[in-house]
Amino acid sequence: MDARGYGGSSRGGQDGSQDGQPLVRSDAVVRDIAAVVDAIQARTGVSKVALLGWATGGHWAGMYSSRNPDDVSHLLIYNSLYGAHSAHKNWARALTLPIRITPTGSLSSNSEHTA
Repeated sequence: MDARGYGGSSRGGQDGSQDGQPLVRSDAVVRDIAAVVDAIQARTGVSKVALLGWATGGHWAGMYSSRNPDDVSHLLIYNSLYGAHSAHKNWARALTLPIRITPTGSLSSNSEHTA
């Protein structure tokens, strides 16, 4: 799905208003994600769906998942850190920290694990 005001959505304005207002509020996008998940569940009979959030969509998919953990089997967040640069206090650490997803789906950043 494309969030309101983004991509191929029917709501125009991807460049944003010039008065400083956001294209859409996070709660509205999370409600839209819920409607899409409900439709997928109704159509397919599955109880959980996998979500992929790209850029700002990663924040919204994470927000939806935190509110609806029983409806999400997997969450993949791609490229959602904005404004990061080498001086960012966590950015350099994030680039070098090995992250492992355990068989139970939890994340481990323990240095004993290798990528």
